[in-house]
Amino acid sequence: FASVLSPLVFTLQGFGSENEAWFDLYPSSDFSENFVDGLKCFLRILDKEDQLEKYPEEARCDWVLLLTVIHTICIIFVGMAVDKIVSAGSTKITHRGISTGTILAVSCM
Repeated sequence: FASVLSPLVFTLQGFGSENEAWFDLYPSSDFSENFVDGLKCFLRILDKEDQLEKYPEEARCDWVLLLTVIHTICIIFVGMAVDKIVSAGSTKITHRGISTGTILAVSCM
């Protein structure tokens, strides 16, 4: 799903930019190159020059692995919490738990 959807919404990365031509900041034709640069950033082998000048905003690769691990753990915890709440069978608890889990997940991420 992500491999199909990612190239389609890739251009939307520039949506929050103050530049009026935000749709030209991340052209879909550069998707493959940017994906490879993302992997290099994840592995911390992306050149400092590329981090500073290649993209409209500065890339920061220092804490990528830690942030990814924390993000993944938060998603797993939320999934486990929702599963336990749904297994309990209580509708009232389910709605409160999902709301609390969503708020907790967003704040942790």
